[in-house]
Amino acid sequence: MPKQIFAIILFISSYLVTISTYAQSDSLKKNLTFSVGIEPYYGHAFEKNKDAIRFGGVNYNVTDAFSINLAYLELKYQSNKVRGKLIPGFGSYMDANYSSEFGLLKNLVEASVGYQLNEKHGIWLDIGILPSPFTNETAFARDHIMLTRSFCAENAPYYITGARLAWKASERITLYGYLLNGWQNIRETNTQKAGTLQFEYKKGEQITINWNVYAGYEGNDLAPADQERLFSDAYIIYKGPKRWSYTACLMGGRQYRMQNNKADFFSGNIAVNYQLLKPLSISGRIERISDVNKAISNQNFGSTSRGKISNSVSLGFNYQPQKEVLYRIECRRLFGMNRLYNDNRNEPDNLTWVVAAANFLF
Repeated sequence: MPKQIFAIILFISSYLVTISTYAQSDSLKKNLTFSVGIEPYYGHAFEKNKDAIRFGGVNYNVTDAFSINLAYLELKYQSNKVRGKLIPGFGSYMDANYSSEFGLLKNLVEASVGYQLNEKHGIWLDIGILPSPFTNETAFARDHIMLTRSFCAENAPYYITGARLAWKASERITLYGYLLNGWQNIRETNTQKAGTLQFEYKKGEQITINWNVYAGYEGNDLAPADQERLFSDAYIIYKGPKRWSYTACLMGGRQYRMQNNKADFFSGNIAVNYQLLKPLSISGRIERISDVNKAISNQNFGSTSRGKISNSVSLGFNYQPQKEVLYRIECRRLFGMNRLYNDNRNEPDNLTWVVAAANFLF
């Protein structure tokens, strides 16, 4: 890890030195922005089988110890014709979600460059490690109603690698096409490529409606039986001008396997936030996932012989005394089936999980 940190610092320093060489122009100073985000947290699972927290996903997966979920530096460049983004990151989220990547790739949340092909029609081509368009949540907690991520987000890609073509069809509608290495991988794991189509409707910052379709071949050394995967998700995000905000997401798909086998999966969630006072809000979420034949849930949660069927309810409190700081606490109750959270058949197959976090953005 020290070697990785040193290499990333050296890379960023070289990048900044190169930029500063040309930073005499006011336009370049205006187009280049920096931000730093840090999210320390403390989590606790009340049941005896605390290893079951791994079924919760790649976020906040350390229990009974203080940890950092994600600490990152964002460098962003945006001009009329060129744009780029570099986000190196560290923390338990990176350790869990990038465990299959090699070297410095384990510490890249995003790294992409883009060029505007047609200014009149708003056509952009971006290439690199890109943010996933799937589901209503991302790796950055402060952007979302709940602190923890839903089953949908934790069982779909957080990042993708490849090329993205964007067309601004109208003031509110943008269409995207992706050519990708695969489901969620930076380095290629087979000789096939995957494709995604995305429809996005945005009405200012208030309403976002999104629909994605994914198709790709997922067979590799770790999953030799897997073949084509079909996946689709749709979600809406509403940020009310007064007290209410909400979001809802549905996703589902099919994983084809050798010998004409197939595995279907689906998940859905609804989350609501209510502003009690100016700095204080309360939020809640209900959700369900069904992945009986381990089409996707086995990838992030280690090896298990059980398929995954679970419901979850969450209640959270959020306190934001100023723009740069957000304190949050959430209690999540997961109701498993098939002994998902508890091996003891004489006890309920449930898990109660509490996470407290502070989110700083500068």
